[in-house]
Amino acid sequence: MGKELTKLRKNLLTDTRETARKDYFRIAPILEVSRQIKQLLGKHEPDIAANSSNDEDWELPTPKYLFPKRARLVENFSGPEAENYDEYKLLTRRIQVTKDMVALLGLCEPSRRGKRVDWKFDDETDELQTSERSPRLLKRIIWTVQ
Repeated sequence: MGKELTKLRKNLLTDTRETARKDYFRIAPILEVSRQIKQLLGKHEPDIAANSSNDEDWELPTPKYLFPKRARLVENFSGPEAENYDEYKLLTRRIQVTKDMVALLGLCEPSRRGKRVDWKFDDETDELQTSERSPRLLKRIIWTVQ
């Protein structure tokens, strides 16, 4: 069962990468990109620029994000309001970015390498007195602290 799941995950990952790669090249306007490269290199051709006058307002397509918090982060860092230095809006944006970053930390997948750590501590172990602690319980407390 475990090998089948691993194989399915690997196939899904490769299919997703291939789809994303194909979609990127399908969406990007190749002629516009090549015209901009020629313009940067100083090989600007006036005939081509005159024919592509209706593409001047072209913008990159906005990506779609899985988590709304990530979309808000991108909007706060590079959106039209990112250069607004009004004191109140700046503070509000800063607080929102901090909240979104903290929320995204909880959505991250844990590392698959290394030993898993159990961060759940028993409140009861702190309340026990030293006379009531058995050697077995002491080993358990030491193990969870390490």
